[in-house]
Amino acid sequence: MNNKVKILVIDDDERLLNLLEEALSSYNYKTYTKTDQSEALALISEVNFDLVLTDFMMPGLNGLEMIRRIKEINADLPVIMITGAGDMDTVMKTFKAGAYDYIKKPFKWQELIITIQKALEKHALILKNKQYQTELEKLVKEQTAKLEKTNKRLEKTNERLEKNMWGTVLAMISALEASDSYTFGHSERVTAISLIIARQMRCDERCFNFLRLGAVLHDIGKIGIDKNILNKNGVLTEEEGKLLKTHPEIGYNIIKTLDHDEEVFRIVRQHHERFDGKGYPDGLKGDEISYLAKIVSIADTYDAMTSDRPYRKALSHDIAVKEINRGRGTQFDPDTVDAFNKIEKILESKDHFNGSFIEHLSY
Repeated sequence: MNNKVKILVIDDDERLLNLLEEALSSYNYKTYTKTDQSEALALISEVNFDLVLTDFMMPGLNGLEMIRRIKEINADLPVIMITGAGDMDTVMKTFKAGAYDYIKKPFKWQELIITIQKALEKHALILKNKQYQTELEKLVKEQTAKLEKTNKRLEKTNERLEKNMWGTVLAMISALEASDSYTFGHSERVTAISLIIARQMRCDERCFNFLRLGAVLHDIGKIGIDKNILNKNGVLTEEEGKLLKTHPEIGYNIIKTLDHDEEVFRIVRQHHERFDGKGYPDGLKGDEISYLAKIVSIADTYDAMTSDRPYRKALSHDIAVKEINRGRGTQFDPDTVDAFNKIEKILESKDHFNGSFIEHLSY
């Protein structure tokens, strides 16, 4: 393989061409010479030159146009212009056209060789950087493709895990309600009532979807409460009451690791908070409480009052409505109570608030 540096010299002065060829060959450069510009351009298209020396004043194309034509063929090929003119305007135009450097006639051979060596060093650096850039782009492309493939696998895995985790949570709710005939269907009814109130309050679609999920999950924490406490036929002791009040926090801890919006988790944790700050588990009040949790709080209370409990029969719709209004501004958020009052007549036949009904309650 011939690794000699290849230099093309273009000049209409054959005597100068011969001198340049002899001088450059002595430095082990493989030198090509051309007196015709068209032939020179054709040769540049065929041979991978390392450098071009061309005279500024030649018949045909002027020096600036020649540089432009060379750069059209090989933009990285360094060109040194040999010129008899040394004015600054010509020099600036030469550089602007794309020349690496220029050398003024008459020149010293050592001056020419130094200029050529500098140009070749720069050219070698440009080629090395281009090669590095190409390799880097290839590596980035390969790694990006691998990363995208890995991300797709992870997304599918996460989807499966998420589906399984939510399936487990919903199964826990079903198990909780199946173990207690008094609360069977409670989560579905609370969800339906909550969505009806939310629609009256003109909640947006995003919050409507958060509410749908948060209301279904609101009592999930009761899975961690002794069934004897949940089904006790009588007043709870102080200790039993304290244990029951831990269910919002238990529920929050169960679902907080799932990939969902924090607003859903707030519903589960805050649905027993009171507007006056006397609720649990955190004693939040007013605007500190999620407005979606405020909706679920009323829906939960209404359904609890109008459902049979181990220690009492269901209260009437009218009594439940009066009790909720009695808690306006203390237990319940006033605006949410006002919205409840506008839809309360719909709730008199709440027995049909099942899963199928909820599915039709779209935004």
